[in-house]
Amino acid sequence: MAIIFGGVFLFANLISACVSPLRKTSKLEAPIFVLSALFQGLSLLLLNSALCNDNTLIAQLQQDAANLGNNGLEFSDSCSISTGANCTIAAMVFWLVAAITSRQGVVTEKLEEERSETTEPLIPGENL
Repeated sequence: MAIIFGGVFLFANLISACVSPLRKTSKLEAPIFVLSALFQGLSLLLLNSALCNDNTLIAQLQQDAANLGNNGLEFSDSCSISTGANCTIAAMVFWLVAAITSRQGVVTEKLEEERSETTEPLIPGENL
């Protein structure tokens, strides 16, 4: 889900930035990147699920391997944080950084737009 929401939206932003460098930042960017970070983090919940702890499929595989004469073949029956989990945590951080910078871009564009709508004369006392 993180790849679908975040990846597709990030790729669309890259393409639109190349097509029109003066485009405005979408207000949906930050929430979608936060949602991507959430989905990325939810994938870590698999470490505490039934897929990793006391998995009957792993027990069946070990029994079948023992029946075939491979008594030394053992599968780990639990999951732990490894390289993939560390990469998932790093991806969560990058999605959140993308959300923060996107939100800052929206705020900056809004401030610049307000500054450009100034109707007062720049030199006091002159009316055009």
